[in-house]
This record gives sequence, structure tokens and C-alpha cells, in this order.
Amino acid sequence: MVVALAGHGVPVQDALLLRADRWWSYDCPDPCCAPGRGTPCRAA
Repeated sequence: MVVALAGHGVPVQDALLLRADRWWSYDCPDPCCAPGRGTPCRAA
């Protein structure tokens, strides 16, 4: 998706994975962003 958007001149600031009430940034190099950890989603 990032490559397709870039091909149309649309910049992508971040790519996220949302799973089991947690999210991760694909571009984050920190251990806290590793799959299985992630950041809890806030309740609405």
C-alpha cells in the first residue's frame, strides 16, 4: 500500500498494524513496538 500510494505522490507518514486491542508501527525500531507487545488502544 505504501509503494502504491507513493507512486501516486501521496506521502505516507506511518503504517500501523492493529490487532487484539493493541497497535504497532511498522517503522518503529524500538522493542516496545515489536509484535506481541505494541501499544494498548484507548477505550472510546
